[in-house]
Amino acid sequence: MRKPFRLFLLCCAACLSGCATAHAGDSPWGVVRKGNDEVQVFYRGAQYAALHPFSSYFRMVYGPSSGWGTSVVLLPIYWSADSPDAEYKDAALHQGGQVSVQEKVSGPDLVLQVQGSVGELSCRGSVRIHPPGKDCSDPAGECIRADVSMSVQAPRRMQSALHDEPGEAFKPVFLSSMYVGKTQWDSRIVSNGVQKQDFSSVPAGPRGQVRRKPSADEGGTGKPTPGLIFSPDSSARKLILYGGDSAWKPNAPTVEIDFLEPSAQALKARGMKLASMGWRTDSADPNDDNIGCWLGTNAIIERYRYSVEVRRQTQEP
Repeated sequence: MRKPFRLFLLCCAACLSGCATAHAGDSPWGVVRKGNDEVQVFYRGAQYAALHPFSSYFRMVYGPSSGWGTSVVLLPIYWSADSPDAEYKDAALHQGGQVSVQEKVSGPDLVLQVQGSVGELSCRGSVRIHPPGKDCSDPAGECIRADVSMSVQAPRRMQSALHDEPGEAFKPVFLSSMYVGKTQWDSRIVSNGVQKQDFSSVPAGPRGQVRRKPSADEGGTGKPTPGLIFSPDSSARKLILYGGDSAWKPNAPTVEIDFLEPSAQALKARGMKLASMGWRTDSADPNDDNIGCWLGTNAIIERYRYSVEVRRQTQEP
């Protein structure tokens, strides 16, 4: 997943690789498809986004000088409680399903329409990408914003088949990133708008497990669960993964998520709230994502919407 991207001039990419391009009249937007592996989005000849249909991982950069970094997983993620594998405490993770992608120009924006499934969930949604420098917060214009909308259909049995870990059963928002040390990272600090956590202070946990309840030797000692970032009590509707410069990668972008709908009141009426959480996996490979941060809840949200802003990190977070 972390193979480096290259920036292509749109016309050269089409001619040299034989990939199809999509235009709409005189629109500045263009799309290049690299087979079934990648959908690349260009604006005035420079690449600003990439979507991997086989996993629904989506990334953006704030401009030609930006590095590639944190990904947004477009399809929701959930833990089901129907696995006999004791390693996962009777839970199975469903993450990164395949999607089909269709593009269209809508006014000044480019819209990627996606459809796919993950586990037993059928999903349909869109990613509306605004022109670079528009509708985002960087006064210098080194930013880009996309609005993500998703509809989810699930079998009736699914609500009762979710795992019961608070904040982890259903994750409508998930950011995938990398931090393996102080000189090798794509992001190094996460914030939920209230709290901040430096990844260097998070002890790495084992790969591929649901958050476990404290074991007997941890109970009452205040010892942090290895790998855990924040806790299920950390209620929030925002996630920010801060980028910057490291020896591994200069100009890694900052990625900010704002959860827009449903509102906190609408979720509360259903007995739900969003928790901001994360996990650091033990890894020494900078080509392997080992940071996951998410907004999660205890039940499936059938329709939701959030914004993604990617910008240059110009000061200490």
